[in-house]
Amino acid sequence: MRKRKMTTLYLMTGVLVLSLLIGLLVHYQLSVEETASKEPVVQEKEPEKEEVQKENQEEKEDEPEEEETEQQEQENTVIDDPVEEEPVDQEPVQKVPVYTPPTLSGEFSDPYSLLVVANKKYALDYYFEPTDLRVVNATGNRTHYLRDCAASALESMFAAAAQEGITLVTCSSYRSASYQASLYNNYVAMYGTATADTISARPGYSDHQTGLAADIGDHDQATVFTQAMEYTVEGQWLYAHAHEYGFILRYPKGKEWITGYSFEPWHYRYVGVDYATAIYNVSPDCTLEEYFGIEGGDYAY
Repeated sequence: MRKRKMTTLYLMTGVLVLSLLIGLLVHYQLSVEETASKEPVVQEKEPEKEEVQKENQEEKEDEPEEEETEQQEQENTVIDDPVEEEPVDQEPVQKVPVYTPPTLSGEFSDPYSLLVVANKKYALDYYFEPTDLRVVNATGNRTHYLRDCAASALESMFAAAAQEGITLVTCSSYRSASYQASLYNNYVAMYGTATADTISARPGYSDHQTGLAADIGDHDQATVFTQAMEYTVEGQWLYAHAHEYGFILRYPKGKEWITGYSFEPWHYRYVGVDYATAIYNVSPDCTLEEYFGIEGGDYAY
């Protein structure tokens, strides 16, 4: 009986050992297979890692080039920003300076001088008004004002003409710049600027604003402000005797290029007997500009 129990024990022990061996073999086999199945995966993934690392490296290598490109474009942009220079074959635009006539000495620029010049090159102060203006006590189509010296000379001249049976009429005398502006603008509206500039002064440039100029007409004013005045007895008497009283014909015939105005046989300007006589002795048609060497002609602008 005891022998049978021992045999059974040995068998059970053998079976247990065999089971352990079989289990170890199975475990070992499974481990080998698992390892074998995992190795290809590792080998397949490693190249991917290498490719990713390579691509990352290439991207890192490319990034400086892009940064350099952007930096270069910025530098190029800075270079292109300065103001464009004019083409070499294009001449630069030159500003034409406004012409300034020579400065006049005091005897021609002082508004109270008998020789003060008011022409298209030289203007008076717009607001200038002589302080010695007075009413002219001579025949006129209305009340007229001149500087005292010119008014006295005009009265004497009218009286002398009357003794010879010639009636002179004052048609225009002192004009302010504002009044001259209204006259000039009316002419511009009627005839245009080009024509208006030949028959009327712009405000500030009028000889009448000096208070030394008068427009004189015939007894019935039939030819007043017309060139036909030249052929009247009044016009002929003035042409021959006005200088004796200190007056000169301000805008003679044929001197338009000097005076800037059309012939006006009615417009006389007081400069004093001495100067009027000296100018007349040169020629009854000698202008103020010619005698004193003063620039005339058209406007400076």
